[in-house]
Amino acid sequence: MNFPSLPVLQQLKSYSSKVLDVHRIYIVSVQHLVETTGSLFETLIDMGFLPGHIYLIGKIYSTNKEVALQLKEKGIHVFRNTVPGKWGHAREVHKKDISRMWATAVKVFQPEDIIIALDDGGLAIRQSPIGLTEKYACYGIEQTTSGLRWQPSRPNVPIVQVATSAAKTRLEPAIIARAVHKKMEGYFRKIKPRLIGIVGSGHIGRSLALFFNRYYDIMIFDKAPGVLSGYPEKIKIAENMEELVGLCDVVVGATGIDISRGIEWEKLVRRDTTLISVSSNDIEFNSLIRDQNAKAGVQKPNILADLIIRLANGHTLTVIRGGTVVNFDNSKESCPADEIQLTRGLLLGGVLQILESLEKKTALSGQAKLSASLQKTVVDSWLKAHPSFADLYPSELVKSFSDEEWIAENS
Repeated sequence: MNFPSLPVLQQLKSYSSKVLDVHRIYIVSVQHLVETTGSLFETLIDMGFLPGHIYLIGKIYSTNKEVALQLKEKGIHVFRNTVPGKWGHAREVHKKDISRMWATAVKVFQPEDIIIALDDGGLAIRQSPIGLTEKYACYGIEQTTSGLRWQPSRPNVPIVQVATSAAKTRLEPAIIARAVHKKMEGYFRKIKPRLIGIVGSGHIGRSLALFFNRYYDIMIFDKAPGVLSGYPEKIKIAENMEELVGLCDVVVGATGIDISRGIEWEKLVRRDTTLISVSSNDIEFNSLIRDQNAKAGVQKPNILADLIIRLANGHTLTVIRGGTVVNFDNSKESCPADEIQLTRGLLLGGVLQILESLEKKTALSGQAKLSASLQKTVVDSWLKAHPSFADLYPSELVKSFSDEEWIAENS
């Protein structure tokens, strides 16, 4: 059985190298193992990459078992995730699993081989073995802003920054916002939130605030100066985390860091409150959920279940999916395939950019921008396949993606 055929990926296949011997290239990757990721790897195989040269691990909260099995049946080395035995330890356990994947992969590398770390969250690159770059030509591709924080300082490893590309930062957040709303709509209908607080005014946080504001009252907070401007008057701006926690009955973490550290929940929470993360792993409420491991009688918790914390003041905190990313539920897709194929196309674009630099012997260095030309191709093919998507964005923004100079300046 094949994965869904995605127009964006099919369009990019025509740009693949006709000269370079991709049989020399190994891909070591951390990705969400959903169907459109399967489509991405299937396209890479169609381009000539050897399945046996692909080493791949998913994430405990997003891997779909059927997708993982399909990828394995295609000859890809798919590694299983270890289930953490405690709340708040997903990232540490994931790091060990990634190191185990690398340890297996390096056994077969040869001196002339080229290694591409295709990353989501920064750990595939960070956990690569010491000395790897001294023996092999290594490249990286990073697709998340949070992953940029974990990138090691390795000037001899060029990393294509899909995460900061104009197409990713300007177009994907609206896709994520719609997916989060669809995931939580039934739950919100049940609890009828008075006020939803969003912590973090980055690309995702801002998009969530603007989209959710169509249906709910919204408050937003960010500790960074100058990022809370430009919101409609209806959206309330919190002066600090304490104000937001005290007033909101839903708190959404969109920062990529632990926002629960130092929060006096017993003192601040005045009503039953729901906590939701839209960041990688289980980082947003990490301190809070780790504290639950010390509670009497807790043995090997289900870290993907909703965590109910009963406060001494009589109220409860409900941490959805144990603080992992809310729009992932181990189903075959987290977002509609025709929408999220934009992101898969940008990742393939990163691979093509590396292939082009190898073929033309033009060196990539440091943190390389994703090619404006490739971004334009991705967006053009995405909108051509689904013209109605253009209506989801301001017309001036859509028009901007016809200008490669603008794309480069905004990446």
